[in-house]
Amino acid sequence: MSAGELIYPTLDLFIYDLREGLGQSSAIIDGNRKNFWGKIYPQIDDSRLGNLAKAEKPEADYVLLLESQKIEEFEPPYDGHFFPVQLGDTYALQADCSGKYADPSKKTPNLAKQPVDETVATLKQIIVSRINGTQEEELQAGKRGTLGQTWLFWAQLASENQDAEETAKACYTQLVGKSWERDFQGEGDFMGARVFELWRFPADWSAGWEKFSQENQHVLIFLFPAGEDIGEIRRNIMPNIYFDCMRLFCYRHKVIWAYWQSRRLKAALKEKYSAAREFNSQISQQLAGQRASLNQLQKDLTKALKDHSDYTEALTKLESQLRTIRVNFANFQKRQKNFTNPLDKSSRLEFIIKVGESDFNPGKYQEQIESDCANLSAGLKLLENLSRNIEGIVEIEQTRSERNLSWTVGVAGVGLAASGVTATIISTKPPNTYKDISFLQSPAFVLSIGIGVVLVASAFLIREIGNLLYRLRRRRSDKK
Repeated sequence: MSAGELIYPTLDLFIYDLREGLGQSSAIIDGNRKNFWGKIYPQIDDSRLGNLAKAEKPEADYVLLLESQKIEEFEPPYDGHFFPVQLGDTYALQADCSGKYADPSKKTPNLAKQPVDETVATLKQIIVSRINGTQEEELQAGKRGTLGQTWLFWAQLASENQDAEETAKACYTQLVGKSWERDFQGEGDFMGARVFELWRFPADWSAGWEKFSQENQHVLIFLFPAGEDIGEIRRNIMPNIYFDCMRLFCYRHKVIWAYWQSRRLKAALKEKYSAAREFNSQISQQLAGQRASLNQLQKDLTKALKDHSDYTEALTKLESQLRTIRVNFANFQKRQKNFTNPLDKSSRLEFIIKVGESDFNPGKYQEQIESDCANLSAGLKLLENLSRNIEGIVEIEQTRSERNLSWTVGVAGVGLAASGVTATIISTKPPNTYKDISFLQSPAFVLSIGIGVVLVASAFLIREIGNLLYRLRRRRSDKK
């Protein structure tokens, strides 16, 4: 069956960028701002960027970044605009396009029937080229949202016998170019429209962001039945759900972004854990073979402490992603169940997005990260024990060195004492000539020399016995 025609086909791109990450420098934050505004103004200069920055409110939950102007309209003849806002620590941008005006001079909307073929692809090209500043078919890497993006297409079916699902499939093929069967997540009804949700589920969660963001395509298609008042749909229904949509999609993308971050962190922690085990084995072999010097042990201790610090930081970041998912999923659920009724703002509706039944499953994400944190904590314990053990050995070696120094000083003291006795004898009975060595026959001199020899020999003997006992204790402890 033919996909048929559509009335007032409209495409919206909701795109999200991180405004300010935890611990980011002012230079990085400025770069985030420039990247975001570059989507609307590709050739933006620093002066204009500084003026736009004044609208931001770091502690605010919702800010109109163009203030009273609110939107930046597309150049004629296109019926479209940009709508940028700040959502807490996130920049959010809606790019809306309904094709060309019927009368650009009067900005009259085009309500004529349009063939489905190429309609969505044309709308996408207008938005993409407006953001890229070029005619490229796909968003450039730097123009895609750093947190994610959602495409929302809506239109009215032109005839009553038109198959909504077949029409949606044709629209999706033009928009994403991927398999409907693979990406289909679910469908439902909202304000009389048939709604289809699709998500190009990322094949590799540990991939770099550029590849991941290319695969992470979230799409919603709203098809209103023929015969309804298109003016009511165009003026009152769809524009009045955009506010909730912008927030809802933001929470969803933050959950997915945090889970992607967690997969990258898990991979890095597994490598660190493997390296820590190898390092622990290396240290054990060195100590068993008594090949480690005090200098080498001190270097090993420095490395172990750094590895421990790096591992702790990575594990803390992994736990942080878990908290991010919990907070944003809770906000997502609240917003989804309390969607503003566009025709009666005093009432609420539940918005159609599948959770749990589809690939978007935050509960499963949380369970996985909790399990990862528990398993990878073993690496932290390994590095803690390794650091303590090396530190203890270093302290023993330092004590041993100080003891040897004390013995050396003691031996030198005995020698100095013997020299002092000799000097005393000589001073009490000076020789008549330099050939006079009668003082060597003095009982006091002979006794002082004898005592000195005995003390020196005793000092060296005690030191060697101490070293032997130390080695025996160390071998016993290694065997344990």
